[in-house]
Amino acid sequence: MATILTRGTFGAAIEASIDALLSQLFYGVFTVTDNLVAHAGGGQASATLLPSSVNAVRTVASPSDSVALPAASVGSLCIVLNATPNAMQVFAVNGTDTVGGAAGTVGVSQPGKSIVLYACVNAGAWGRKLGNVEV
Repeated sequence: MATILTRGTFGAAIEASIDALLSQLFYGVFTVTDNLVAHAGGGQASATLLPSSVNAVRTVASPSDSVALPAASVGSLCIVLNATPNAMQVFAVNGTDTVGGAAGTVGVSQPGKSIVLYACVNAGAWGRKLGNVEV
C-alpha cells in the first residue's frame, strides 16, 4: 500500500526549506513537459508516451485513459502529475518492463489529483511512490 504525504505533514517552514533545496539541487537537471493528454480509450499500444523527467497530465477525459513510461533503465526517474479528477492507467512503453510489480502490458492505475515518482533501481522494473497534490 502506498503512503500518501500531504502538504502540512512536516510544517510550512520545513517544507519551504525542502522545496528550496530541491530547486537548487536539481535546477536544470530535469526536463519538464506540461499539458499532456492521456490517450482516450486507454490501452498500452496507443498510450501517450511520457517524454520528460517531470510530466504533467492535464487531460484525462475518462477513467483508464492511458500514458506510457519510457523504457526502465537503472537510475531512471519519471515524475507524473495527474492533475485531473479521473484515474489514468500507466503502462510501460514496451511489453517486457514492469510497473509497480505489474506487467507493463497491464500497467497500474494512477488516481486523479496525484503525483507519483516512478524510479528504476532494477533493469526493466519501475517502482513507484504515490502522493496526493492540491492543484
